[in-house]
Amino acid sequence: PSLVLTTPEVSRHYAYLASQFAKSSQAAMSERAYIRALQYQPRSVKPRGELALLYERQGKLAQAATQLREVLKLQPQHLAAQNSLAWILATAPDADLRKPQEALRIAKAVCETTQFAAPEPLDTLAAAQAAAGQFTEAAATLGRALALDSVKASPSNAAKLRSRLTLYQQGRAFISNR
Repeated sequence: PSLVLTTPEVSRHYAYLASQFAKSSQAAMSERAYIRALQYQPRSVKPRGELALLYERQGKLAQAATQLREVLKLQPQHLAAQNSLAWILATAPDADLRKPQEALRIAKAVCETTQFAAPEPLDTLAAAQAAAGQFTEAAATLGRALALDSVKASPSNAAKLRSRLTLYQQGRAFISNR
């Protein structure tokens, strides 16, 4: 008997390979496998989101933003993609990629959806506010994130937030080092 795979199955296999390559720090192979998975299923959100995350980790922020925008075309309410895109638009080291007003709009929507009770979206909103020159608001938003129990339980995360809070209190935006 011959083995016949459907297009979705082939795509899933490539996506699985990509995740295994990513786990073993083989970024180039992972990227190729995710791209291949998307050639078979271009409307598949999960591999596209994973590819965006891979690009983000590599500091390929323009490519990450492109993939995140594609995810949001397919699933406009995808909160993780919204938050990641807003973070890139607020903190990218490349000034051409930074779009503070768009970051602010997206980050506010995520925070409204999460009822201003999740630290990561609050951190993103604060970064967007600072990028837009709203330093007082950024400091207040980050203070709200620091007050959450989930942040208090993570000393390393709280330390990162406090260092950004200091920047905002000094009237400076946070720029990612990627």
